Amino acid sequence: LQAHFSLVHVDGTDKVLFIGSPYASGLNMINRFTHIDAGTERISQALTQREAEAQKDVLVAELMHTPAYPRKLNVLQHRSTRACEIPFLGLVSKNCNKTIFLDDLYLKVVKNRFVLYSANHDAEVQVMLSTAIRYSLESHPIYHFLGDLQYQNKLIPLKFDWGPLRKIYRFLPRVCYKDVIISQATWVFSAAEILDSNGKLNVEAARFFQKTNGIPDQVELITGDNTLFIDFSHDFCARLFCQHCQKYGEITIREFLPPAKQWAILDEHGMNYRTELVAFFMRRTVERTIKPVKLLTTAPQPPVSLDVFSDWIYFKIYCGTQGGEDLLIEYLLPLAEALLQEKVIKKWFFIRYNDEGYHIRVRFHLQQKEDKILLLNRMGTQMEIPIQKRIIHKIKIETYYPEIGRYGEDNMERTEHLFFIDSMAVLSALANLRLNGDENLRWQFMIWFGNQLLDDFGLLTKEKIALMEKLLAANGKNDNQRVNAMYKTLNPGISDILSPDAGEKIFGKLLNDLAARKSEDMRKIISGLSFTSVDRYAYIGSFLHMMINRFSLGRPNHHEIVLYNYLLKYYKTKAREN
Repeated sequence: LQAHFSLVHVDGTDKVLFIGSPYASGLNMINRFTHIDAGTERISQALTQREAEAQKDVLVAELMHTPAYPRKLNVLQHRSTRACEIPFLGLVSKNCNKTIFLDDLYLKVVKNRFVLYSANHDAEVQVMLSTAIRYSLESHPIYHFLGDLQYQNKLIPLKFDWGPLRKIYRFLPRVCYKDVIISQATWVFSAAEILDSNGKLNVEAARFFQKTNGIPDQVELITGDNTLFIDFSHDFCARLFCQHCQKYGEITIREFLPPAKQWAILDEHGMNYRTELVAFFMRRTVERTIKPVKLLTTAPQPPVSLDVFSDWIYFKIYCGTQGGEDLLIEYLLPLAEALLQEKVIKKWFFIRYNDEGYHIRVRFHLQQKEDKILLLNRMGTQMEIPIQKRIIHKIKIETYYPEIGRYGEDNMERTEHLFFIDSMAVLSALANLRLNGDENLRWQFMIWFGNQLLDDFGLLTKEKIALMEKLLAANGKNDNQRVNAMYKTLNPGISDILSPDAGEKIFGKLLNDLAARKSEDMRKIISGLSFTSVDRYAYIGSFLHMMINRFSLGRPNHHEIVLYNYLLKYYKTKAREN
């Protein structure tokens, strides 16, 4: 643990001002200086050794990263003292004995704790970022997550925090414990309280506001982690304060505490150091209370991939959104039905995607590998017309990586079969929509199929409510006025769609029979799923997400949020009625 503090002179005596302990390691503040001072480097090495001894059952690994902005290298560059490193858009150092790459790392939740695990080293990994970089400002989510992971199960940052009181009170007094100041007196107010009707502020008005609020002449003006000294008795400083108030909505002022009278530390040359100090604390004995986790009982296996030589073939077909729907209904569905009838393929499924341009992802599972050339020829023939019509502008063949982590290794084959059943049913419904020419049928199909899916998984009404709330929370959006207004308008129609005898009455006998067969087939497969290694709600939520994606012509996330809100309101109404 490192503590950041200063020695100050207050009320006629010298005291310690505790600034905080914001980092997960004792190395963060000093590592950038190890290359210019041998004494600092020795401290860094001793702290590294102590941290490794305290966590000897895990691999303590430094996260190595080269930021997009070269200026940040001034903070990031340091002599690495750790034996193990994880490169992320960066290089490992010369001293590195073990390199852990990102594709070697696995994440698991064990007893409410995130466990990062290296398959190659068969050991738990503790990530450390031993620099003062503000990693949360970088643009990479993986970098954010690994940076946050170092604070797990640690009482860091260690500092005094007023919490919600900061939003209630304009003045927050100084907080002391014996001769240690743990929080300086602070004033927080909005700029609107001090600016005139034109949004301006002059020196006289600023000084009047200062005096009436009991603010001393010498203070610190705070912006983020930047501090500016202000002396209201000097016109220049007062003008700076006025400019600041006109620029920012919230103004934070902190009392200024002058440095201590006595020299705190003298070096061998008699030079004094009294502005800011860093101290390091280490326990004499360290007992690890959280036991390391061994996740692998057998030799580590590489991630499952099904390349072009397997019995799966995976196409990415780049097109427009409307062209993609034409392609699915007029070309891919007839091709898939013919291949199934001829027993060339066992199953197939599709998903719409929008990275690197909108495209359809189609995966075919062959009866025999030898039929791959036949499938490619049939696919080429079927795609000739849409290519000529410029519906398709690019086709790629990719390696298929089954999402075992999401759906479970034991469930993967059944899950792919569920995708197949859902893909066929969705396209049949969309073909019916095209014949009717009524675009309102799209959201009606989504609600009907979505509710039927939850019934197929055997969810009770209270479980449906819990799932919808989880999915809305995960999407970061819940109730809003627009959704409420739309629901009130559509509520009678939604209730009709979800009534037990609605299928044939609203959608006709053909679609009702199709939905009934789909439900029967899916329930047989769902009964064989295992939820020992995956969360049941997460599995169902992922499947529902895929179903909505297959239906959506565009903006699938918007459709998800609206659908989840509609279903949640409907289920809550049904729960009250019962």
